[in-house]
Amino acid sequence: MFTAPKLLAGVCLAALGYLVSLQVIEVWPEQRNFGNFALINAGFGFLVGWRLVGRQVRADTTLSDMISHAITAPIVLVALALFLQVGNEVLDRALARQYDGPVEAIYAMIPLGFDFLTKMAYPHIAATLFGGGLVAVLVTRFAATRWR
Repeated sequence: MFTAPKLLAGVCLAALGYLVSLQVIEVWPEQRNFGNFALINAGFGFLVGWRLVGRQVRADTTLSDMISHAITAPIVLVALALFLQVGNEVLDRALARQYDGPVEAIYAMIPLGFDFLTKMAYPHIAATLFGGGLVAVLVTRFAATRWR
């Protein structure tokens, strides 16, 4: 059902996904064609905001629950974006015949995912993620208390 808290949570986390994507592009060590990386991650942010934060944060949400959602939402956003980007990279490598079979390609996703995660592990990106998650949860709670 369409509600203002879901919409605001989706918009806040979409903006967070877009902003963090731009930060990741800026600090990525090698030259890479990112394409629609930021827009896709903004879409994931909207999805996480709508489905996770917008449904869970209500007017009676306690402070500990808000902190929990502020930590969970960015982690889910990063996990979804990382899974898609690693899957895209493995697909590119598989089409270039670097793997002998599909199982080898799936196994290659794990170390590649850790490699991508370490390339984007900077303090300012983590601070933006968790600060943005907190702002999104606060805005969502304000909307839930204001517009019933």
